[in-house]
Amino acid sequence: MAIEVGNGKWHGSVGGIVCAPIEKVWTLVSKTKRLPEWMPMVERCSSLADDDEPGYVRLVLGFMFPQQDGERSWNKERLVAVAWIQLIQGKVSK
Repeated sequence: MAIEVGNGKWHGSVGGIVCAPIEKVWTLVSKTKRLPEWMPMVERCSSLADDDEPGYVRLVLGFMFPQQDGERSWNKERLVAVAWIQLIQGKVSK
C-alpha cells in the first residue's frame, strides 16, 4: 500500500512491504536523523526543529536529484501534514 500526500504544488508517497514488527520499523522510519539508514541515496539528514511536528524543516544531502556535474544535492524540506493512522494502517498510533 502506498500513501500519497500533497499540497497542490509538491507531493510525495511511500510504499512497501517489510518483514519486521511494525514497532521496530516505525522506530527507524519515523526519525529524521535515521533517514540515511534506510534510504541509500541520502548521506546526511539534519532537522532544524522538533521531528514529527508539522512545520518542521529538515536538510537532506545526497544523490536524490542528480546534478549535471555528478555532485550531491541539498534539499530543504518542510513537513506540512502527518497522517499517522494512514501511515501505519491503524496498528500503532501516536
